[in-house]
Amino acid sequence: MLATVDIASLALGITDIAERAAVIAAATKAAATKAASGANRDEVLAAAKRDIEERRGVVGEAYSMRLMRLVTARVTTDMTEAGYRAVPPLDDSAAEAFVDGKLKLRTLWFTVDDSLIPGMTTAITAELSRGRGLLGLAGNVWTGATALDELVQETPQRATDPSWYYTNGALIESVPFSFFTTPNDLSRDIDIRAEASIGDAMNEFLACLRGPAAWWLTDRDSLDKLFDIARTGNPRHILDTVNPDPRRLRGIAVLGVLNDRSAAVAELLAWYRERTEFYDTDSLDEITRFETALAQRYPSYARARIGG
Repeated sequence: MLATVDIASLALGITDIAERAAVIAAATKAAATKAASGANRDEVLAAAKRDIEERRGVVGEAYSMRLMRLVTARVTTDMTEAGYRAVPPLDDSAAEAFVDGKLKLRTLWFTVDDSLIPGMTTAITAELSRGRGLLGLAGNVWTGATALDELVQETPQRATDPSWYYTNGALIESVPFSFFTTPNDLSRDIDIRAEASIGDAMNEFLACLRGPAAWWLTDRDSLDKLFDIARTGNPRHILDTVNPDPRRLRGIAVLGVLNDRSAAVAELLAWYRERTEFYDTDSLDEITRFETALAQRYPSYARARIGG
């Protein structure tokens, strides 16, 4: 007969104490039944191992769903207390993603009523991803403009071009919290393996929200700052950190026109057209089409462009 300690050693990978105890108790009972049938020690051990793996899968799925519910409620409460309000997704993505009928990813969106710049929306997302018996929590800071989405929707090429430019909705720029905390591992999540660790996970999330994410937004709280940023590469774009980010540049151009800075936008885009190199998803033809759409929608830009 296997000793309980032998079975317990098979369950060492289960971090939650209550979950581990339940799995060990069930596996011990199954091992006793197997032993009573005349099985030898190796057969009993193999049976106990299979039983634990099966129960870990079932219990882990249920437990990670419980964590998902608890963390969803905690994130919503803490973000509300921080001055944010929950909103539906502000881009083209779904709020939830399923694999084989099981919820695997939930994205919570939060924004503030006070805009840093008229026409620009600032948001924070919290992405909750389920694994077996654990949950990952990841944050993003996001800026966008409804007017950019509206302009893109009217662009004729959208019907035939599935590229990034025509499918990202209102997005101007988005940065994961991991860019601030672990820039060499942008995929890193905050792991939540038990209910007891939810508080520490939220402390880490909120520290990034109030620190690096807030500083990042401060660098984008005026049009003059945005015009300067538009001329620079995006450090997040690993393959090209030198050429200006085309999505960001277009979003900033729209914000400028919305806020009576058409002359500054015309100067920015004239500078951009004269470049000899572009980010690999952009080109002189693409920016010319964008300028044409901008001029057609906003007469003030058409006048500034002609005057330039």
